[in-house]
Amino acid sequence: MAIFEFKKFDLEIDKNVFPITTDAVLLASWVELNSSDLVLEVGIGSGIISFICKFKFSNIEIHGIDINSHAIKTAEFNMDNLGLDGMTFSSISFQEFESKTRYDHIICNPPYFANSLLPLSQKMKEAKHRENFDFEKFASFCNRNIKDNGSISVILPYDQENELSYNMCKFGFSPSRICKIKHCDNSHIKFVLLEYQKPYRKLKIETQALYTQDSNIVSNWHADLIKEVLK
Repeated sequence: MAIFEFKKFDLEIDKNVFPITTDAVLLASWVELNSSDLVLEVGIGSGIISFICKFKFSNIEIHGIDINSHAIKTAEFNMDNLGLDGMTFSSISFQEFESKTRYDHIICNPPYFANSLLPLSQKMKEAKHRENFDFEKFASFCNRNIKDNGSISVILPYDQENELSYNMCKFGFSPSRICKIKHCDNSHIKFVLLEYQKPYRKLKIETQALYTQDSNIVSNWHADLIKEVLK
C-alpha cells in the first residue's frame, strides 16, 4: 500500500484502487455539510472524500459504496486504523443499491472519460470511464435516496455539466451552487463543482482558478479551500 499524508490523518491506498486525485480533494473540501448529516458517497475510490468529510464533521454518519471490492477493503482498513466510527462501506453499484434510509447529502466524483479510449486496466476503466455510469440513472438514484431537503454534490469536466443538469432536472433537482474551475487565471474552464437541491433555491455561481498566471503559485481561493486538508 502507498501512504498519503494529510494534515489530520494518513491514508494507506491499495494499488488496485484508483489513486487520490485533485478533483476528489476539491470536492470534499467544497461540499457543505451539517454536523449531524447522514451522507452517502457513490464510488468511493481511494476513500479520500469520505475521510476528509469525516474529519471536517466528526459527528456525521457516512456510508460509501463502490463496485471495486479493493476500494471497500481499503476504506475499512483505514477506518479501523484511524479509530473512526460512524462509517460503513459496501461493495455494490449505485444501480443495484437499495436502502430504506434517505440521506441528507449524496456526494459523487463520477467517471468522466466519456469519449476517450478505454484503459487496459479493468480497475481504471471502472473508476474513471463512463462505460457503466449513466447520468439519467444516477439522477433517478439520487431521487430515490435523498431526503426532501437534501443536497447532491459532484465534480465533473465542464463540458459534461449540461448533460448532468438536464438529467437532474428530469427529477426535479436544480443547481444551487456552481463553481467553475480553471487551472490558472488565463486558462479555460476545466472542471465544475455542482450542488443540486429541490425545491429550487437561489443559485450561487462563481469562477475560480487553482493557480495564479504563473501556474506554480496556488491561488488564494485554492489555498483557503484546502487549508484544513493538505499539509
